[in-house]
Amino acid sequence: MKLLKKLLKENDQGIIILATPFVSLVQKDHKTLRDEYGINTDIITNYKDLADVLSVYDGIITMDSQKWNIINNYIVNKRIHITTINGLLRNPGEVAFLQKADKSDYFNGLIEYCKHEEKIVYLFLDEIHASIHNFKNEYIHYLTMWKGVIYKCIVSTATYTEPVNIVVKHLAYLTNDSIHVLESERVKSKYVSPLI
Repeated sequence: MKLLKKLLKENDQGIIILATPFVSLVQKDHKTLRDEYGINTDIITNYKDLADVLSVYDGIITMDSQKWNIINNYIVNKRIHITTINGLLRNPGEVAFLQKADKSDYFNGLIEYCKHEEKIVYLFLDEIHASIHNFKNEYIHYLTMWKGVIYKCIVSTATYTEPVNIVVKHLAYLTNDSIHVLESERVKSKYVSPLI
């Protein structure tokens, strides 16, 4: 989180995407950025909030322009986008059969916004070891859509295994095959997110 705050200060054109394995971590990270790091929530998009808003309007919004107005409120002038890795990959997970079109529209809109506004995008993938099973062949295409938009990928993992290595190679494609592996001592956080 310290690196994330540093990147915000250093680059006013930077956009940060923080992808976590669980919805509960999306909520925890949003709260941490707000409460512990003092980041204004006006510049943060919480993917769960967007999904909740769109589900309220499901079936009510009849014009694409109305939907795009809602989605754009979650894209334009937002510097931090907190989402799940499943969401980023458009993987519906075990519960839903297909990813909702609204969520795909959000990610497509975010990619186009970053390209059009020439934003520098930093992709943080947190606890990737817990999401390895989500990186299936049918979803990798959605990751490669970020080629030319992603400036740097930062990956955290508790265990660096062969499956993690394969995902890192896919991510390296987004950054012209530039990989730097940094190892650090694992320090247990005093705050643990409940996985509910």
